[in-house]
Amino acid sequence: MIRAILPQLSLLVLIMVIAVGFVKKINIGFFSIGAAFLLALLGMAVELQIKSGDTMRLLKASDVVKGFSSSMFVTLVGVTFLFGMAAVLILLGCADEKKAIKSIPWGTLIMICGVGVLVNMISLLVGIDLISDTLASFMTEHTATPIMAATSGILSWVSSTTAVVMPTLYPISAEICQRFAGVNYVELIAAITATSFAAAISPLSTGGAIIMSSYSAARETTTEEMNKMFYTLFLLSVANVCVNVVMAAVGVFGLGGLF
Repeated sequence: MIRAILPQLSLLVLIMVIAVGFVKKINIGFFSIGAAFLLALLGMAVELQIKSGDTMRLLKASDVVKGFSSSMFVTLVGVTFLFGMAAVLILLGCADEKKAIKSIPWGTLIMICGVGVLVNMISLLVGIDLISDTLASFMTEHTATPIMAATSGILSWVSSTTAVVMPTLYPISAEICQRFAGVNYVELIAAITATSFAAAISPLSTGGAIIMSSYSAARETTTEEMNKMFYTLFLLSVANVCVNVVMAAVGVFGLGGLF
């Protein structure tokens, strides 16, 4: 019974985490990590099997901490380089070590890492797939473009546009065009690309996380301010996706086929 409702439960947990951040002045990163571990314990208790490459295996405790996808690699390389430069400057006496460490936006890093861990666990429990599959179940020749636009936006809320969304949905678009003769491939690709990039400012995604970390590094911020920025970016991302879905529904992206 629990195994069957884990995807829905994981999405409910995400909604609860976001809601708590609205009403309480706390760093949702800590709350997210705790929620991710609780979901993992439930999954391990029912011996949940997850996909690992081309095979299936049991969910393990170590899967909880794998909240960063490969799309963050370039960013992490850049951060490592900056830490190396900082170490050299400290050794040369150009900076105060204590002040440098104090200026690191730890609260923002905890928030980004915590939410990343929770989103990763939701993905492992196929919560994201549940949303996409639900949208796909309503797909027809006339609704294919707006549904694919919505799907790309939802995926981009929690993952990298270029590393995850495009490689995943572009091949699916070709299959949709074969299934529905009236669907235009150029229109589908345009809708997916525009909507996923419009959603990329989500703080759950790579782009939004970089925005938050850059802002907090440039000035001192409180937990309340970071929570406000988190929800502002997320709501703007949702609004962007809604606008693009409406544009897809009225055929705006189909204009690309005229040129």
